[in-house]
Amino acid sequence: MKEKEIYEFEIQRKELAKEFAKLNKLRERFVYSFEINKINNLSLEKYVVGKQSKKSFCYRIETELQELGNMKGSTSDKFGVYFGKKGKDKEVKYRFTGKYGTDVEEAFIDVKSEITKLLNAGISDDTNSIIKSKIAPLFRYKLLGTYFPDKYLNVYSKEHLDYFIGEFGINSKSKSIFGKQSSLLEFKNNNEISKGWTNLEFSRFLYYKIGGPPKDDIDKAKIQIVPPLSQVRLELIDLDFTNRELTHAKSTRKRKIDYIKQNLRNTQVGMRGENLVFNYELEQAHERNQQASLIVHTSKVDDNAGYDIKSIDSNGLVKYIEVKSTKAKPGILTLNITDNELRKAKELDNYFIYVVFEANTKSPKLWMMNKAFKNYIKDIKLHPIAYRVYLNTDESRKNDS
Repeated sequence: MKEKEIYEFEIQRKELAKEFAKLNKLRERFVYSFEINKINNLSLEKYVVGKQSKKSFCYRIETELQELGNMKGSTSDKFGVYFGKKGKDKEVKYRFTGKYGTDVEEAFIDVKSEITKLLNAGISDDTNSIIKSKIAPLFRYKLLGTYFPDKYLNVYSKEHLDYFIGEFGINSKSKSIFGKQSSLLEFKNNNEISKGWTNLEFSRFLYYKIGGPPKDDIDKAKIQIVPPLSQVRLELIDLDFTNRELTHAKSTRKRKIDYIKQNLRNTQVGMRGENLVFNYELEQAHERNQQASLIVHTSKVDDNAGYDIKSIDSNGLVKYIEVKSTKAKPGILTLNITDNELRKAKELDNYFIYVVFEANTKSPKLWMMNKAFKNYIKDIKLHPIAYRVYLNTDESRKNDS
């Protein structure tokens, strides 16, 4: 998914090489100016934003390094200590966030200590300490992305991270910014092209080629953004199979990229359905104390297998699942099935079709065939809707007549 955009940016990033080099020099200068082992020695004046100094720690990381991740728009509370006004209190003075202490001096000591602990956790890959850090998330992940650009992503908004994860069809149930970033970086590193990019280049790709999520609720509804998997609860339903229909399509079911936005949305819904079923099968295996490693999301590694997921049933026997996803509510069921899928359905005894209704919502419904697909074939109406056409376009035949 998004292979076209990845390829396009691979070409574009070469044109942006000088810009990326300039940004990296800015980052290196900041890190050199504020070495980790010297942060505890910072004075209040050299730390805070609001004193009109363009050399302070907070000014430089927020404004000078804005192109490495935008922190603008949120209040200066994120820094723990700052100089300025607060709400209706128009007095300009040093202010602090209560979680760090009872006065400015105490809070500032704790802020510096927390920043140092965070950065040391970044060095040692101490995930637990990073997630539990007192530093405000926006500031926390800007620090990590600045000091450790090879480890962390310059995207700090949960909303933006969730949007990108949904656009790529990534199977991530993480609730933390750290986990969401890790899911995106895993996607990046598993792609033959993007694995050669720096994290800064990848974050630029996300905004240049994918774009941030729409801000307007109407626009969000129009493109039907899928909710984060962590907010989704799958419900099992039972349907009567009477008079169900399958439409026989000879075109390939999974298309790499379609230039029509609606088709891209359909692909996204399809991936969401597959992720939901894959996670459900894993949960079932865990509950039955079965070997979850036997469950494979086949379509991610082989588009031509004829099924999406290879799993195991309650008896430990292999079963093959083709997932069909729709935004529609449970009701009349019309599905597309390819020649390859139909052939596999007839060949394999344990071949099932799972249908995910309302796949783009927080409350999707899963209907599973209660017996192998081949046992339903006599009850199914197949309607061919597409044919492959072969034309002889040999130029030598152009004048034949």
